[in-house]
Amino acid sequence: MAEAATDSIFLKTDAGTERVRFAELLFVEGYGNFVKCHLASGRALLTAETMKQMESQLPAGQVLRIHKSCLVKLASVERLSSTYRQDVLRHLK
Repeated sequence: MAEAATDSIFLKTDAGTERVRFAELLFVEGYGNFVKCHLASGRALLTAETMKQMESQLPAGQVLRIHKSCLVKLASVERLSSTYRQDVLRHLK
């Protein structure tokens, strides 16, 4: 597996490979062997990777795994009121 990226990651989607800057990423949801990356623009990209693979590509210390199927970018969180993912996602900037 490649080292964690610092400013962007490349995601393979049905439309091809797309570069996603870490600054655009809000959170990642797991769907079995797929993940859905939610972007600040409102777009969501589905890619055939596991949460473990995705977590290894993101900058260490800048993302938090709040549930077995959810990673959030710490800079996108305004407030943490519990560890349950729906509650945390509600408080994204």
